[in-house]
Amino acid sequence: GGKVFVGSDDKQLHCIDLKSGKKVWSVTTQAEIESSPLVLDGTVFVGSADGGLYAVNAATGKTNWVFKTEDKILGAPNWVAVGNSNWVLAGSYDYRLYCFDAKTGKTNWTFETGNYINGAPAVADGKTVFGGCDALLHVISLKDGQKVKEVQAGAYIAGSGAYEGNRFYVGHYENEFLCADLEKGDIQWKFKDRAFPYFSSPALTKDRVIFGGRDKKLHCVKKESGEEVW
Repeated sequence: GGKVFVGSDDKQLHCIDLKSGKKVWSVTTQAEIESSPLVLDGTVFVGSADGGLYAVNAATGKTNWVFKTEDKILGAPNWVAVGNSNWVLAGSYDYRLYCFDAKTGKTNWTFETGNYINGAPAVADGKTVFGGCDALLHVISLKDGQKVKEVQAGAYIAGSGAYEGNRFYVGHYENEFLCADLEKGDIQWKFKDRAFPYFSSPALTKDRVIFGGRDKKLHCVKKESGEEVW
């Protein structure tokens, strides 16, 4: 709608007019906002370090609802359509992934892991996949929040991953970028360059994976093998 939505360390979610750069409205939370906002059907969903997931009217800045988890939400929310409803997913530092009804904020289910959840959950094929600081890739059924599978990642995961087909692509804190085969439940390939962790979200093309590293480099590798292209 010609607006930009961004959170800030000033504890506010800002709505900015795209053409002029002027503030349209802002909403104050009780702590910093690192989470990227999700805009869905006229509502902005964003997590705060105060532990809340906020649902805000995109036009007016009025808060529709807030759900308070037991610790901070730093990763972006994601969403999925289920029947006639939209469900919003968000991970928290209270070790849980939450699934909410987008309109009401009522929880459909929660899934508990063994450590912090930093990144955004990826969604495809009736499942959500995410990594956590428990060094596991979690594959969860969207329908009921039950575990489908988990894959050992070897180190804790602080970023978001990309999910396509039966493969999940994500970097971890021990300086490797991984491709996991979710059907087999193992790691298909690993990419390692120098001793720097991978925090950024990967982008996928038809035959490439592109991701940034703490080594100040942008890496492009072959999707099938993890072989470096540039």
